[in-house]
Amino acid sequence: MILRKAIMQNWMKKRIILQVQYIKRNKMKIIQEFQKEEKNHIDIHPEQLLNNYIDRLTQYSLNGMQFKDFPSLPFVMIDSRVALNVANQDPQLITICLPNYENEEIGFFSYQSPLGQQLLLKQVGDRVSLGDGFPFEEISIQHIEFSSLGNY
Repeated sequence: MILRKAIMQNWMKKRIILQVQYIKRNKMKIIQEFQKEEKNHIDIHPEQLLNNYIDRLTQYSLNGMQFKDFPSLPFVMIDSRVALNVANQDPQLITICLPNYENEEIGFFSYQSPLGQQLLLKQVGDRVSLGDGFPFEEISIQHIEFSSLGNY
């Protein structure tokens, strides 16, 4: 069990490094994708969101990536599975992913989607007020854990 956990932790570190490299390498294209999304009505500036995301991932990796509770994560990132509390419903499990893996019907939301943008970098306990177009007004984050999808 300890060896498996160590292997997963090492793999996660590599994935985080690849995420940062991917975003830096494709930053202008990603920003253009955010801007051309018609459904993108969240009040978050794409470049600022990406810069904040890169900074948080870099800090997380430089601070030794606290793995005592692995696979739990301290904040929502790409490749994370998030349990959401929705008023008067059972918790809903979604995954934040790259756009090419998005399939909202099975709970895979791109980080570029309105919901993905709202959740990126949020922490357990954070409440998120959602705008028009969502089936519920507010959600809270119950749990965040690492999940792996796709290639960078």
